Amino acid sequence: MSHHRIKPKSANDSLRRDWRLLLPVLVILAIPLSLTALVMVKLLWTDHPQKLVAGDDLHLETDKLRPNRLHLFETEVSGHSVRFVVERTQSQDVHVAVAACRFCYRERRSNRVQDGAVMCGRCRSSMDFEASKATDHANSCNLVEIPHRQTQQTLTVMARDIAQTVTKLAQQ
Repeated sequence: MSHHRIKPKSANDSLRRDWRLLLPVLVILAIPLSLTALVMVKLLWTDHPQKLVAGDDLHLETDKLRPNRLHLFETEVSGHSVRFVVERTQSQDVHVAVAACRFCYRERRSNRVQDGAVMCGRCRSSMDFEASKATDHANSCNLVEIPHRQTQQTLTVMARDIAQTVTKLAQQ
């Protein structure tokens, strides 16, 4: 008679052994899932335009504008969607412009906001505000300024000023 006990296999023993077999499968599945999650987070954090009701003026508190960051807006003018940007500089100056250069607006070229800048649909470079560059505005890839009013506390962009600016762009 032997004093060695033979243990019957329990369900826990097979689970302990099987998880080691499943570990590589779980790692392989985790990689595409984490990449998908990163892409979704990036899409959610990109700038999407704040939509305005057609004909409404934009009123913003200037202290709520983060410096050196583009704030993207969209409105409708004569049945066409118009995107424009607002940026406050470190020196507290505020720029407002159509989110396209003259060429891209006329040719309906698609441009995009990338890394805090509007990228030209023609030359694929970042565009500056016209007021910050002393260049020939007719042939350059600069954002077309929209007239606006600024006080210490507020910024006002009139719907009629947006309409007049894009009407001029379409005629040039």
